[in-house]
Amino acid sequence: MKKRRFLKFVIPIALVAVLALGIPLMGGCRPAPPEEVEPIKIGLVFPYSGMFGGSAWEGDKGVILATEDINARGGLLGRPVVIERFDVVNWELDNLVAARDYMLAQDVDVIDTLFGVVGLITEFDAYKVGGIPCLQYHTTEPFAEMIGADLDKYWNQLSYDDTGRNYGPNAYVGYTKLIPEIWGYEYPSKTVAVLTSDLAYSLDVSERFRALIAADPEWEEVYYSEFPFGGTEFGVQLTEIRALDPEPGLIMFIEVSTAGSAAFVMQFQTDPTNSLIHIQWGMADSDFHEALGELAVGIMGQGQPVSNPTTEFAEFEERFWERFDQICVGTGASLYDRYMGWAEAVETVGDVKAYRDIVDEMISMNYKGYTFGPDGWNTSPYTHNDRVELSPAVAEYVPELAHPEVLKGPTYGNNLHLFQSKWTTAKGSYPIPLLIQGYPTEEYMSTYYGYLPVGTAIGEVGTEFEVPPYFK
Repeated sequence: MKKRRFLKFVIPIALVAVLALGIPLMGGCRPAPPEEVEPIKIGLVFPYSGMFGGSAWEGDKGVILATEDINARGGLLGRPVVIERFDVVNWELDNLVAARDYMLAQDVDVIDTLFGVVGLITEFDAYKVGGIPCLQYHTTEPFAEMIGADLDKYWNQLSYDDTGRNYGPNAYVGYTKLIPEIWGYEYPSKTVAVLTSDLAYSLDVSERFRALIAADPEWEEVYYSEFPFGGTEFGVQLTEIRALDPEPGLIMFIEVSTAGSAAFVMQFQTDPTNSLIHIQWGMADSDFHEALGELAVGIMGQGQPVSNPTTEFAEFEERFWERFDQICVGTGASLYDRYMGWAEAVETVGDVKAYRDIVDEMISMNYKGYTFGPDGWNTSPYTHNDRVELSPAVAEYVPELAHPEVLKGPTYGNNLHLFQSKWTTAKGSYPIPLLIQGYPTEEYMSTYYGYLPVGTAIGEVGTEFEVPPYFK
């Protein structure tokens, strides 16, 4: 099969300098609506030119496909839907304020910030944006706690997942229980080295993972290091890790920066140890795999949205590839779901300006999408303070859900999903992350979809775990 190069957005050098300031982006996918019909506008406040640019552009493509589908069926409430964009680079406060003012001036009816950071709460609360729904992936506990402390102010903030607090326990259960027990993998040593950035999200994930390792008599943490968020030099840490005897069986690299994650793997691969490598979120970006190529094979991680193994999603993946010459890692499908679900809520309410009713409808609706299970999608905002304390049920190897109503799709009841980067016979000239744990069971698929999982899903798991090729 013909291989294609990952499509890059080629931006003139002069424009790059302007983008760094945070400015609106011209929407190339916006057909001019008839003059007598005012379009409904989706506002994307994305870090297009920042450290999360790969995820931003993939998500943008998902929204493009959603707007095309909405318009193809006659628009929303008889009006065309168009996209307004603003590049906030790395969510600097000045950029966030400018983005908010721009979106209000454009009279958008929904705002998407991709991820949630604390600055977005203060600048996009219900008072400052007139109740316009603001959609994102929540990231940190401080983010959630601020929302829960003042619900009158933040009712318009809709999250598509829980915070980073789930991922530490999930990684612990996945690596210490599931990989050995399901796949029969024997660690060279049951020791772990942890490297984490100083970002609140990363610290939350690492703290919860480390606490479980400390309580496990079979495992030992033998190395811990914090580094500045976005760092790309890890020579000192790797020298210290390589000097450990025995070599750590697992290295947890907890960082969301794609560039930093790729740099760590590249430097590790110059003299690798026989350690499984976990990358937290960074491997969810296509840029990670394109930058590393062969070096990404065997790397593991978690974070990206999990797509249902259905015939419908297989068709969406093919459409995404044909339309953009790019593999859909997960964010594109997730953002497509967000806006098809939002459009369904608007249609039900019947008034795109009835923001409170639309938010309520999105929370309670049962939208069946590509990345969220048929029991409901991940639109529950923190509209209450009844999140249960996350307490891993280690004996059953399954963490209790932090939110019964959040993460219903990707978790299928347990929220345990791990990915491993591999070459595939599919499209692209770089490896992609394939799910090895977390697919729904055959019983689940038969009950809700009427057929077995599409692809390589086997019972509880997807593709088989493989010992990384860099092992000596």
